[in-house]
Amino acid sequence: MTIETLTPEEDREQFGAQLRKRLLRLNLTTTELADELGVTVRAVQGYLRGEYLPGPKVRRRLERLFTDIERTQQ
Repeated sequence: MTIETLTPEEDREQFGAQLRKRLLRLNLTTTELADELGVTVRAVQGYLRGEYLPGPKVRRRLERLFTDIERTQQ
C-alpha cells in the first residue's frame, strides 16, 4: 500500500501510531508534548487515537521538536 492509496482514516491512524512510537522512544509524555506544541493534552490524545491530524503549524512545531530532541540525545 502506498501513501496515495491511504484513506483519510488510515492516514490519521498511521500518523497516530508513528507519533506514539516517537513519544515512547523519546520518553515524552502527552502533557510534555502538548506543552511544547502549544496545544491541549486532549488534542495530543486525539492525534494518538487517529481521530484527527494536526494542522500545518503544529506539524512544523512537532518536526522541529523531534529533530531538536533527537539531536541532543545523540
